[in-house]
Amino acid sequence: TYPGSTERTATDQRAERGYTIVQFGADARAGDEREDRDDVCPAGVSYDRIPLDTRPHEYVDIEATEDQDVDAAVRAELQERNLEGAVVAVRIIGEGDPVTVGPLEDFAHELGALVARVSDRRQRGSDRVAIDVSFADPEDAVERRRQTLGLSTVVDELEQQARAEIPLDSNLKEEVKTDIEARIEEEAESFAPVEPELTKEELREQAGTIGDTASETESTSRAETAESDGADGSDESVSADTASAGDDPDPVSSSETADVEEDSKTEGSTAEDTTADKQVGLDDY
Repeated sequence: TYPGSTERTATDQRAERGYTIVQFGADARAGDEREDRDDVCPAGVSYDRIPLDTRPHEYVDIEATEDQDVDAAVRAELQERNLEGAVVAVRIIGEGDPVTVGPLEDFAHELGALVARVSDRRQRGSDRVAIDVSFADPEDAVERRRQTLGLSTVVDELEQQARAEIPLDSNLKEEVKTDIEARIEEEAESFAPVEPELTKEELREQAGTIGDTASETESTSRAETAESDGADGSDESVSADTASAGDDPDPVSSSETADVEEDSKTEGSTAEDTTADKQVGLDDY
């Protein structure tokens, strides 16, 4: 049997404290003297649980309703208890907004409590906020960050090979080593760093516009849908559109052209750090 601690170390330890005496042989209870708890012991063994006189603990559990005056309910419950020299633990659960616990703890001290702790586990209604979280594509983030590194031709090829969607060859490291050794002799210039496609400042600027661009695109789409729903489809409307378009039978607006150009520059992008662990350099060998 496990006696537990001789003093409470947490507010959920509400059982009395004590210790266990185990007796063997001639000292053990035998025959009719054995008690029910001795059934767990083999013959010739018995045990006794001896309670300890520990500091008193008072536990107050309040399950509140939506419109209940919880502060008054706690105070009324505390007044009914003998708190002199006791450790007081008040737990409030249920409905309604939380109360200020400081005054309640002070009130328990006034009634003689040695230590008082009030825990209100309810949540204030105005604090319950739903947050919509979205995550960027990690592959796009890595690709965007890669453009700022100015990797040499060889390193760029190796980095993309390591990120390929096909299963990695378990012998990739040896193959890379062999390839590098051969290309050092034949294509030394391919190891020279190149000018980065993006600077870090440009990366941050583009990342900041991704969310704005998405919002504008969604707003434009909704506006176009509403305009389409309101159109009467008459010949006059078609003629007006044709006239405004000039000779071009399928005109593309400047804003749409700008969107296409912007998309070609920023496709698959988000500001995240690349996984440099996957790059293989000469230092590895």
